[in-house]
Amino acid sequence: MVVEAYRNVLPSAAPEQLRQALGKGIAAATFTSSSSATHLAEAARVAGLRGPFTEVAAIRLGPITSQTLRELGWPPAAEANPSDTPGLIAAVVGRLLAPSGVIRTSRLRLTPSTQQTLRLELDDPAAFAALLGVRLPQDWPPGEYDRGAIQFFLTR
Repeated sequence: MVVEAYRNVLPSAAPEQLRQALGKGIAAATFTSSSSATHLAEAARVAGLRGPFTEVAAIRLGPITSQTLRELGWPPAAEANPSDTPGLIAAVVGRLLAPSGVIRTSRLRLTPSTQQTLRLELDDPAAFAALLGVRLPQDWPPGEYDRGAIQFFLTR
């Protein structure tokens, strides 16, 4: 008797999902196996999209997946080291972090909190907003993220 415990197939919705995702803008794509890379290439073909998507950073789990990406014409932007989930996360963060420590995508900018930014947020909201290049709402800080929460983070 043979029991199928693992099936590696391209989901039927993948081509349309890929089209929608690319339309929204993607900074990076992670690949945990060669089949994930070949499935993406097949989804693009079925969707009538022209790959490889060189504007999207291809971040891969290991050297075999890297080779598959190269064969597909999509040079890998980063590789997990070590080849495990924490290594993959570190590769994504390392690829998307600018020297300033800011994570940027086409629609998002994440700036890390520091002692300096938290103190400005508490003591000089105008300078805090200027540092981030934003306009703060009148009721800043909002909701449960209040002065007490900021003080808590300052102590950590």
